[in-house]
Amino acid sequence: MSKGIIIYYSLTGNVDYIAKKLNNDLNFDLVEIQTAFDLKKTGFLKIFLGIFQVIFKIHPQILYKNINISEYDHIIIGTPVWASTFAPAFNRFFKEISIKNKNVSFFVCCSEGVGNALSNLKNSLPNNTFGESAVFFNPASNKEDREQLYIDFITKLKNISLESWIIKKYVIYRLLKLSNF
Repeated sequence: MSKGIIIYYSLTGNVDYIAKKLNNDLNFDLVEIQTAFDLKKTGFLKIFLGIFQVIFKIHPQILYKNINISEYDHIIIGTPVWASTFAPAFNRFFKEISIKNKNVSFFVCCSEGVGNALSNLKNSLPNNTFGESAVFFNPASNKEDREQLYIDFITKLKNISLESWIIKKYVIYRLLKLSNF
């Protein structure tokens, strides 16, 4: 199988819920991005501070473990939707970590609508192949809608990983055959 990673940012726990569920089913590496200033500790103010970051295009300082993206074939990005786009922590992450020539899938969590979050994510990651995307509405509490959507999403992700693995093995086979090994 191809090697994959799930990179996510979660403020209220919805994205964290889906990321950990995906990690359990796919056995991909899991990395949570956190901001140096923890919005979770600001109570109700966190929503306003998050929207403020989006509106004023603030790229908050982030904390994450060192990631060697070149090790991964498939990258899954998970983010909440804030003011119709992805969480500002990813603006900084995309500047610090170059993601190119990868198979990238997305999931977003929101309470109302996805806005431009998915298209903005794709525009922030040029030179990649985009796989599946899913939108979860309040997944930590909305069980009935969440389960079927999750099953559809995970099934498609597993197919992408299998196809990537088969293609990689075929290319290696052809290269070995051409070089008379």
